[in-house]
Amino acid sequence: MIVQNIYDTVANMKEQLQVELNHPYVKQFIHHPIIDENKLLCICSFLNGISIEEREMPQYTLPIMLVQIALDTHDLVSIQPVGNNESILKERQLTVLAGDYYSGLYYYYFSKSGQLELIKEVASAIKDINVSKIKLYQSHTTDVDDMMLNFRTVETALVQCLCNYFKQEEWKELLQQVLFISSLLNELRRHEEGKPSFLIEALQNKGNVHDIVMSQVKESTIVIERYLQSQLVLNDQLTDYLYKLLNKHKHCKNVVGEG
Repeated sequence: MIVQNIYDTVANMKEQLQVELNHPYVKQFIHHPIIDENKLLCICSFLNGISIEEREMPQYTLPIMLVQIALDTHDLVSIQPVGNNESILKERQLTVLAGDYYSGLYYYYFSKSGQLELIKEVASAIKDINVSKIKLYQSHTTDVDDMMLNFRTVETALVQCLCNYFKQEEWKELLQQVLFISSLLNELRRHEEGKPSFLIEALQNKGNVHDIVMSQVKESTIVIERYLQSQLVLNDQLTDYLYKLLNKHKHCKNVVGEG
């Protein structure tokens, strides 16, 4: 596989995902799922970095992304009372079914390839994600470090399980930090734009939110910088993305300092 064509690979994987997600009935009632292109880049770059052939990419990339989309879709289900509002009730039911449908697609892909060990890894990751979500959303933990650990699990466990399957500890450490930083900075951005962010809202009574987030991000940037100088082979597109993340961290830090 030619490293320079990783964006072509990402575009191809995204196109295949969109085909799978393009269920006409579901589209009438719920928003079309958002594909996390940065996570897709990380997964494709990882598989590329361990010399997985491009023709084999879909059997790993598509089910992992479908699981992520299924979990994200279930997160959209409102828990607010709907009373006799049949349209809202129908939308809620269809959102649940859409998430189940995407989960079914993930099992379908894995069953075709017979990757039983990877199925076990993914099932364990899903369990860990759901437990961490419960701890976060139901305020089962008030310690900042515990909150960040649960948030990290929610955002990175699926990619970590793929690295575990291939026994790639260096990639696992790098991608965990990359996805953690990306998600943290995205939550901070949403908060600053006046959009809801459960994590940031939960941190507001723990001290200065910017300081807490930047402290966590700084620890991860040290790991990323180390890997950028290491012997781990990274394609140009992933390297560019990592430097953009590091620059985004510096910009946020400078804005906070000026404020």
